[in-house]
Formats: sequence, structure tokens, C-alpha cells
Amino acid sequence: MKVVVIHGGNTFATQKEFLSDALKHMPAAFKEWFGPSRPRSWKRNLQDDLGDGFEVIRPAMPKAHNARYESWKNTFEALFVASKSAQEQEKLILVGHSLGGMFLVKYLAENDFTSRFSKQVVGTFLVAAPFDSENGKKIPFFGVPSDVSRFAKQSAQIYLYHSKDDPVVPFSELEKFKERLPEAKIRTFEDRQHFNQEHFPELVEDILC
Repeated sequence: MKVVVIHGGNTFATQKEFLSDALKHMPAAFKEWFGPSRPRSWKRNLQDDLGDGFEVIRPAMPKAHNARYESWKNTFEALFVASKSAQEQEKLILVGHSLGGMFLVKYLAENDFTSRFSKQVVGTFLVAAPFDSENGKKIPFFGVPSDVSRFAKQSAQIYLYHSKDDPVVPFSELEKFKERLPEAKIRTFEDRQHFNQEHFPELVEDILC
């Protein structure tokens, strides 16, 4: 079974905001993201942790440091154009971390993904996903629509993961999702922060079950 993992990122309403708010933090961020001591993340380890019965795909979404929804949408859809099959629906698992989770909700709420690409989404797993806010600021371009019924309809199961000590996406964002997705399974943690960890056994267990 294919597992598509959409990583997180940042987005800014204007170039001025990007330059003033992001670039001043960029040296430290690059050291953390690309330095020699950077550990393998759970996203990179997911293939090994799930085993041979799964094919984990981790697309590099464009300009993650200053993302735009339309570019991410085009990249996401390009993954499935070549594999589209009208004969049988392919089973698929979607995993989104942070902005990647927000993207999946918005995309599936606004598009008939399963019928267009002949996919059956057996599970969508949202890890530390913002509903509309990050670090106390509203997120432009990726805002989740008020009606998420199409998203819920297109995913057989929905899981939400959030940690109470997340310094990036407030824990209160989880409540917004819970209000609109009462059928979702909730996993809360005390000390995982933004889930920048090497392994994610709870996610693996939920995918395998």
C-alpha cells in the first residue's frame, strides 16, 4: 500500500513579511535542518518502521520556506496523474505534518480526489496540523474551509495527533479540528512538542492496525 507523506513548511502573506520575519531566523534553521548532526526524522524512518508491505513516498513540496498552496496542489496532483487507473481504485494512506496536514485537509475538502484519480483513501493522519493559526498568526493561502465534509467523506479514517507543549502550532488548533471532525480519532501527548523526532511508534501502530 502506498503512503504519501506531506512535510511541513512556512508561508507568508507578503515578501516583506518573509524577509523580515523569516530570514533573520534562517541561519539557525539551516543549521538545524541541514547540519551534519541532524537526526533522521520519523518521516524518513517511516518506510523502515512500516516494513515491506508499504511504499512510502515523500515528495519535496516546492519552496517549503515560503510555500504557496497552488504550487503544492500542482505537485501533489502530479504524483497521481501517471498512476491513474480507471479499472480499480488504488488504496492509499495520506500523512501530513504541520502545514502538510493543513494542506491535505484543504485539498480534500475542495477537490474530488478519490474519483478523479481512482484512489481509495483508507486513512488520513494529521500530525500537529494547524487549522488556521501558527505561532499566534493566521496562516495565509492554506486556510481550511469551514465545510470539511468532502474531506471527511473521502477518508475512511481520520487521525489527529497533537502535543500540549507544541511551540509552533498551539494545542488549541486541535479543538477546531475536533469540532468539525467529530468522527476523527484523537491522539494527544504531553511532551512531543512539534513531533520533530526520529521515530513515531504511535503513528506506525495506527497505520498498521
